[in-house]
Amino acid sequence: MIFEPDFFLSKYVKTVQDIYRNRSFLKQLSCIDSVVQLLASIIISAVETEQRFRQLDCLKVLRAIVKDRHDPELSQETVSLLFKLYKHYIFDHREDIQWCISALLRGRQLRDSELSWIIERYKESEHLANRLLRYPVDSPLVYNWVKKIYDEGGIDGRNSELLGLMIRDCLPDKIKNESKETLIWAVFYSRANINIKAALLEELYSEENVKSFIEVCMRLELPLVMNNILRKFYG
Repeated sequence: MIFEPDFFLSKYVKTVQDIYRNRSFLKQLSCIDSVVQLLASIIISAVETEQRFRQLDCLKVLRAIVKDRHDPELSQETVSLLFKLYKHYIFDHREDIQWCISALLRGRQLRDSELSWIIERYKESEHLANRLLRYPVDSPLVYNWVKKIYDEGGIDGRNSELLGLMIRDCLPDKIKNESKETLIWAVFYSRANINIKAALLEELYSEENVKSFIEVCMRLELPLVMNNILRKFYG
């Protein structure tokens, strides 16, 4: 059954109750577009018709299938179904449901209308801010949001991530006066290629920030950058 998901689903999974009863099997399914689309549609239908069901358990099935799986990528139509669930549950009073539903969109590209919905409400939940700060591709909407938020004073505790989205091939002039500690982590979070990150880290090194410098270099697997700094400053 696990290796023929379409047959299994068409025969055994038609309601949210079926999802709950078969949850152990379903969690083992591959992240196939037709599978995700059907399960999401079943849950959406139950939500829209106000059925009583084990919501968290059913959402956990979807999470197990889609979390951090991007080969192949889901279709835009299927991602939009996941976003529909996200909109419904992200403000749920149960924190475990918020974290579960947030995982469904991690690393997923959204339609502009969906991104705009998140941008308009990002202050209402850390999960919404996370989706923007960790958005997987360059987006004019996200980039314009970043610049606007930075000009307004940034986000407490998240400025390195915010600045990281502004770094392309070099450090923008408007952020060069930030502390080197903040900029070192901004380089880490940026989408710049690894060679640009290496060059920027060498440029930002100082003895005052050696701990963060080493940690970022190790996370990015850049031992050569550390070796260059040792030769340059310590012979």
